[in-house]
Amino acid sequence: MTDTLRNAPLLAEINSKVGVALTPTAWVNVSQQEVNDFGRLTGETLWIHTDPDRAAAEGFGTTSIQASLMLARLGGWAQEAGAWINAARVPLVYGYDRVRILQSAPVGSELRCAITIRKAEPHRLGVKMTCEMSVECSAMTSPVIVADWITVFVA
Repeated sequence: MTDTLRNAPLLAEINSKVGVALTPTAWVNVSQQEVNDFGRLTGETLWIHTDPDRAAAEGFGTTSIQASLMLARLGGWAQEAGAWINAARVPLVYGYDRVRILQSAPVGSELRCAITIRKAEPHRLGVKMTCEMSVECSAMTSPVIVADWITVFVA
């Protein structure tokens, strides 16, 4: 069976969503405890993320959420928003074409993700899907992060 025939059901499931802005995810509050825990897990414990007193004293007002923490949420947000192929055996994160960190998000604010599926195409393992992921912060009027996130859904 050719890859095109094998991948047809997966492509059919996602093709109707290509180019469509999906409903944004629910807002989620990111607490100082979550930022501290993430910092301990990853070693990203710079004071701008983990020391509210120093962040205030240095003129930042408050600590900021690690960009890597926000990027780590993309997979969950993709599932929540429906940028997902349920018929696939397994999703594999393929990588990013582009990531831009446009501004910092203060700890204690709420984040959500707006997603547009840019393309879905056959891949030797199944379907390769590219999504534009825009991380929004309730305290900001423009996105915090914009990334082209690529996933391969295995047939």
